[in-house]
Amino acid sequence: MVRNYIRKRDPPAYDEQELLNAIEKIKSGEWTYKKASEMTNISQGTLAARLSRGSSDQVGRPTALNHTEEEYLVKFIETLQEWGELCSFKDVMKYATEYADLMGLRLRFRNGAPTKEWYYGFVKRWDHKLKLMKSIRLEKVRAGLTPEIVDGWFCKLYLTLKKLDLFNKPSNIFNCDESGFGDDPGKKVVLVKRGTKYANQ
Repeated sequence: MVRNYIRKRDPPAYDEQELLNAIEKIKSGEWTYKKASEMTNISQGTLAARLSRGSSDQVGRPTALNHTEEEYLVKFIETLQEWGELCSFKDVMKYATEYADLMGLRLRFRNGAPTKEWYYGFVKRWDHKLKLMKSIRLEKVRAGLTPEIVDGWFCKLYLTLKKLDLFNKPSNIFNCDESGFGDDPGKKVVLVKRGTKYANQ
């Protein structure tokens, strides 16, 4: 009896989000095919083929939270940072669990809740938006204060007041003595927006 040999295919050495990120950077002109391949270890042929037929196909095992759901969590983390609240590992796990509860998504997780493996996968999938940093106590940040940083702060304040239409609404503006609300005075690893220079508490 003749047996037909079927070659086993190895699973891709990259995840779906990594591929989508590379495609977006190629589309925007930030990366060439060659650079994208060097940065992600995804072959140029795979990138070209995926672009030619669109980027909606899924590869590999789907994540517990889909792209849109994880993007919501990313924006939430970024917003908290803008408010002066930095997210640690425990914070992200807590918010992800609460979100899964709220949306009825806990059954997607193997044990009904996000795990360390999910967290580190999430950080890797969104490393173009977020990064891990050690937080810095406010005293150290103040010691490194420069005129450029002060100017940048007032520029950000102006843009925020303009965006929220608060120039003629002083009653809606509240002053807070400290911008760091964390209750842990020591250093901890936090997840912040990529491009952040100081992760101050």
